[in-house]
Amino acid sequence: MTGIENTSGGTNALVPSKVTFVLNWKTNGTDVDMYSTDRLSRTIYHGNRVVSPGYLDHDNTSGYGPEVIAYRNVNDSVFTNGQFYLDVHFYSGSVPTYYSIDVILNETDENNKVIRHYEAVQPLPYGRSSESGPNGSGSSRFNDILAVSCTSSQICGIGFVDNSKLTALNVSQKISDQSVSKLNRNSVHSELNQSLKKSGLVNWSCNSKNGAKIWH
Repeated sequence: MTGIENTSGGTNALVPSKVTFVLNWKTNGTDVDMYSTDRLSRTIYHGNRVVSPGYLDHDNTSGYGPEVIAYRNVNDSVFTNGQFYLDVHFYSGSVPTYYSIDVILNETDENNKVIRHYEAVQPLPYGRSSESGPNGSGSSRFNDILAVSCTSSQICGIGFVDNSKLTALNVSQKISDQSVSKLNRNSVHSELNQSLKKSGLVNWSCNSKNGAKIWH
């Protein structure tokens, strides 16, 4: 996901990023959340959307997503030998739902750029709000399903994937503009567009109050 709509950063996930997680899910009228915890044990989620240099763009509570957690591409010590662990939680809903995770790493570094698309092997069974929070656990959430690890020189890669929960599809590594559909401020990456499972054109706009990216 590329392009700057709000150059000051903040909650806008379109700012070029070093680590980005994109969550989509398949059932309307449901609320699925993700949690990203860095090596300092700080967690970004719907109850704590800003842990600099990372942000949750928008808490979608009615179905499909996407929701995006993006860590801006800055020289921050959190990336030095850094680790980022990802949880998914079915907050509300009674119908089992499958989900997908897109991971975009080192976005502005063409030699080390990584894009991975993961589909759920098994659905989240049901929603249970009581199991939310950074330390939440239970059958409504899958914890530590994926981890990103960064080197001492702040180059990030996939460190761990729970293959009982996720399977990789449409793998693309070290991409260039010639190898994928070109991106601009009014378009969506082809893999992400497919993962939305929606027909017609997918567009986004920015919330005028906080710069958050809202999908239509």
